[in-house]
Amino acid sequence: QPSTLGHHLLAYAWMALRSVDRFTGSRSRLDVSPLGAGASSGTSLGIDPEQSASLLGFGTVFSNSLDAVGSRDHVAEYVFCCAQAMVDLSRLAEEIVLWTSTEFGWARLDDSVSTGSSALPHKRNPDIAELVRGRSARAAGDLAAVIALQKGLPLAYNRDLQEDKRLVFDADDVLESSLLAMTEMLGHIEFAPPMPEGATASLDLAEALVRRGIPFREAHKTVGMLIITLENAGRSLTDATFDDLKTAHDSFEEADLAVVDVEKSVTGERSPGSGTAASVHRQVTAIRSRIGADAG
Repeated sequence: QPSTLGHHLLAYAWMALRSVDRFTGSRSRLDVSPLGAGASSGTSLGIDPEQSASLLGFGTVFSNSLDAVGSRDHVAEYVFCCAQAMVDLSRLAEEIVLWTSTEFGWARLDDSVSTGSSALPHKRNPDIAELVRGRSARAAGDLAAVIALQKGLPLAYNRDLQEDKRLVFDADDVLESSLLAMTEMLGHIEFAPPMPEGATASLDLAEALVRRGIPFREAHKTVGMLIITLENAGRSLTDATFDDLKTAHDSFEEADLAVVDVEKSVTGERSPGSGTAASVHRQVTAIRSRIGADAG
């Protein structure tokens, strides 16, 4: 289905904002001081957990000493936030790898953010994108490990839990460095998306029938059979004549030939969050407003 580059890239912007929400949402569960829980069941000494929490900048203190020393779900949650953010970056990285290939040719990386091949002089390798895509596996592995680490542990503290440090620090480091690298790469890329083929507007032709009361299931099958008939004759949907349409379904009208147009297909998308210029503008405005609010 035809859309715009802005619409496509904005999808990743919304993913990034959801990651921000996840990290922000996890903050309250991380903002709990475990100091004063002792080894497991507390202490007879006159300590003041609230005071130590206040001095260290924690928002609150633990409610159960056994839980405080023996649980790491807050760590797992943070590692998940890192892993999910890396998965989103990896998806974008994969598209950059595809788009910058000779076969696609939809984008071009500046020399400053690409590398030459060890053997092929003409290549401009998207190494940053490939490395980020690969490093997402590390974050996913850290998440799997921190989850498995907790499985089967009795209360309270067990030495196994010392392994959580490496996992959370690694996931954090991977995400931070990947964000810096991807930001630099995206600042030095030129996009050149091609005009979609006319046949990608086939949904608009089916929707023309739906607007006349034809069930979508029937409209979908009709247009699909029309495309197969045209292809068997060595033609495409953009070559269709009114006779072709009438043969496919009596409810077609001659004006329906005009809907097989990719630009009209995009501008005609009225549903929320679509790729029309107005929708893209609204999304950009909303994202900038959100970023400004978060920065403030």
